[in-house]
Amino acid sequence: MHEALESKPCVICQATDHQLVYQFEADLYDRDIYETASWDGRLSIGGRIVQCNNCALVYANPSFKESYLHLVYPSDIVPSQINKEAELVAGKKKYQQIVQAIKRIANPEDVIFDIGTRYGVLPSLIESETGLEACGIEYNAASVAVGQSWGNKIVQGTIADLGGALESFGYNERRVMVVMDDVLEHLVDPNRDISLISEAQKPGDYLCLRQMDMDSLGHRLYRKDWYYLAPAGHMFYFDEPSIRQLLDNNGYDIEEIIRYPDWKNYLKMSVKALRDKIRSLRRKPKKICYVNGKIIFLDNRKKSHDDMFLVIAKKR
Repeated sequence: MHEALESKPCVICQATDHQLVYQFEADLYDRDIYETASWDGRLSIGGRIVQCNNCALVYANPSFKESYLHLVYPSDIVPSQINKEAELVAGKKKYQQIVQAIKRIANPEDVIFDIGTRYGVLPSLIESETGLEACGIEYNAASVAVGQSWGNKIVQGTIADLGGALESFGYNERRVMVVMDDVLEHLVDPNRDISLISEAQKPGDYLCLRQMDMDSLGHRLYRKDWYYLAPAGHMFYFDEPSIRQLLDNNGYDIEEIIRYPDWKNYLKMSVKALRDKIRSLRRKPKKICYVNGKIIFLDNRKKSHDDMFLVIAKKR
């Protein structure tokens, strides 16, 4: 086993008995063509995704040690030039589901705190569309600098810094809604981190989590070729039963789970496939996303429209 990796028990039930779900060989992607940081940390290693035989959680095992995460999330992944208006336009579409949920459940005095906020686009949209006070915390220093230059209320830190950040902003006495979008699957130990959030929150505070869904249409159709399967960057793969158990273990009751309807997803997938076919007949090249002069490896995988699910839970 590579020194950057470690085997781990299931974070929900601590069982060590598991079965192999997917095996990915080393150098699955041509390293001269593809940017592989989120796949293997730019190391020549493969990946294994397993399922716990006790509670059925699906996770990468072995996975990267916390001390080696700088290989998986290097600072040069952040583009040197970011367009604020483009990010806001994309954010309105990306975060619509979350913003609408917050509008329904939040009280006027609530504070929204976005973990893994990147440039602070989500807090900015929440404030402009709901009038609620919102801020965020982000690990990547380059992203924080960009967001702060835009006037967004974000600080650098991790989940371990949440309690201190809430105190420094003076939010201890107010109801806090913590949001994590596309974050839970990236954590080395989501049980530990949800526990830290629970310690920082009060009874009645909300936790909103959105992450890819192992029971989604995309995964059921594409299996091993599913866009979200990336053992280094995505260490955990939740479905409804596993996330219910994780949150219950840490003092939360789920009030609502929101999914994008499968029939809409299938329709959008079909339209995209037709558009790609027409583009190929017209000999129009496919738009490809480049990072560091190489193609992002996920561009070569199969993605359906929205394989995420949003969980709204309340602290007991």
